[in-house]
Amino acid sequence: MSSCWGIICNGRIDSDLDVLDPFFLIPTPLMEACRAGDIDLVQKLLSSGADVNDTGVEEQQKFGGNGFVNAFMCACHSGNSDLVKLLLKQPNIDVHQDDSFGCNGLSCACESGNLELFKFLLNNGVGNIKQKNWLGINLLMFACYFGHLDMAKFLLEQEVFDVSYDDGHGNTALMYACLGGNYDIVQLLLSYEDSDSIKYNGGNETLLMLACEGGNLEIAKLFVDDDNFKPDDDQATPLMYAAKGGNPDIVQLILDYRPDDLNKVDKNENTALMFACEFGKTDVVRLLLQQSNIDVNVMDSDGRSALFISCGYGNIPFEISDMLLKRADIDINKATKSYNKKTPLMEACNCGRFDIVKLLLSNPKIRNVNKTDEYGSTAFMYACSSSNVELVQYFLSNEKVNINKVNAVSGFLR
Repeated sequence: MSSCWGIICNGRIDSDLDVLDPFFLIPTPLMEACRAGDIDLVQKLLSSGADVNDTGVEEQQKFGGNGFVNAFMCACHSGNSDLVKLLLKQPNIDVHQDDSFGCNGLSCACESGNLELFKFLLNNGVGNIKQKNWLGINLLMFACYFGHLDMAKFLLEQEVFDVSYDDGHGNTALMYACLGGNYDIVQLLLSYEDSDSIKYNGGNETLLMLACEGGNLEIAKLFVDDDNFKPDDDQATPLMYAAKGGNPDIVQLILDYRPDDLNKVDKNENTALMFACEFGKTDVVRLLLQQSNIDVNVMDSDGRSALFISCGYGNIPFEISDMLLKRADIDINKATKSYNKKTPLMEACNCGRFDIVKLLLSNPKIRNVNKTDEYGSTAFMYACSSSNVELVQYFLSNEKVNINKVNAVSGFLR
């Protein structure tokens, strides 16, 4: 199962193909104004001498950004036709610039969904309707993934696209549409012969798996059959994809068809519950915990349980940990195999999750608040390292906490 930007890893489609993903873009002021579609600010910056072709490439490469993006691409991405036309009036503007991934202004306009802008660019020689980025993703795939039905119809009407084409990693336009979650586009593609001739991508992901992650129940229903329940190359099941996608109705659909998949693990020994916790899918966690045979204490290959994962960094809702800790069968003391052999309490402290720490310390199952990891560090030490003053004060108010204990490395955390 994949993550982060539009990189295709081991044949899998990423769940975020945004050309100008802010995580990968370090914009110049002009680029930022164009991306926001702020035509007034763009005019002010241009009149003040802003370089319309500046990509900020040195900063991009220095900090690992998506190099070679320029203001014109950002304007196309905003879908603001007036802004694009303003930039086209600038002398020496480079409209043929490709970014580090082989995307250009036409790619960005396709992603924006502004069909008239897209046609305008085509008619003015910006890009090529048959173009692909270096990942092999063509414009039809972009339109399908981002859910732009009119754009997809227009592209198919040009009769230059083979719907059975794959990006070199086994991913077809139909697969991108399933992950994008647009039912009308999926139906449009299925009306073309051979659109579903490729059943698996390079990572052995099925159309059902991608539909489950995409989160559209009606699309998922189209592909529920035995052939689509084969695990992918990582031994991940459709239920795991559904847990990651976050639609509890799809999770229920898969459970009704394959109830025995509830506690199955992938090659890293992750369960569907773990994926739901990691991706913060509260409603899915609630549904999974309602299953009578759910095993909440399964540990992955690093020894992390669902509870440990829920205590970590990120935007994992507090309610997930709360639901897990209310279960009579939850093990709250077991340490990981890796991660310094930390307990859930240590992880919550390390991540500054004061709300979860209070739940753990108030739980009668907690055995030893001074338990140490493999380097002799306690939960209190992790709390101190989190720089969360309120959390530290809470520990200091607990008479069971040994505040003078030192670890085995250098007197404090490793």
